[in-house]
Amino acid sequence: MTYRPSRRHWVKLWVNEHLDGSLRLDLTAAEQSVWVDLLALAGISRWPGTIAAALEEDGYRGYPIKWLAERFHKSQKLVLSTITKCEAHGRLIITRQQEETQPEGSAIPGGWHEASVLKLANWEKYQSEYQRKAAAKSGQNVKHFKVCPECQYLVEISKTTALMEICPLCMKKGKEVPLVKQER
Repeated sequence: MTYRPSRRHWVKLWVNEHLDGSLRLDLTAAEQSVWVDLLALAGISRWPGTIAAALEEDGYRGYPIKWLAERFHKSQKLVLSTITKCEAHGRLIITRQQEETQPEGSAIPGGWHEASVLKLANWEKYQSEYQRKAAAKSGQNVKHFKVCPECQYLVEISKTTALMEICPLCMKKGKEVPLVKQER
């Protein structure tokens, strides 16, 4: 993956989902503030949606939990409990470093490791507005597509394909899989 500097100055926060959604049930008030900090950190990342310190030959290298806690002005225990709960509820995807390459003493109770990389699940879905506005501002042409979630069939939306609702490849196999709109 090539380095793409991020100039993101904001992240989208869905107000109804934030105020009335399951986040309020799943996390304490303190953990919710850590979640918002994680959103902001993922927004300024060189790899949008991924919280990592570096990209090395063998993959991303995560931040130490101590660094995250200091950055957020929170306790390590609070940051760890938030990360653990967010993974359990599908908000975070944690890529754990292999045990044989794990630095000694870096394992944290709960199976999370200092070198683990955090990726916000559904980042592209929820933060798509930023990419669309950034592309429009820079003069890039944003293309609209429909994609099949099952076979990944992709078609650019045009006057001809705008009415296409069902994936033609899946239809040949006897399945009716609806196409989903997407921007690129």
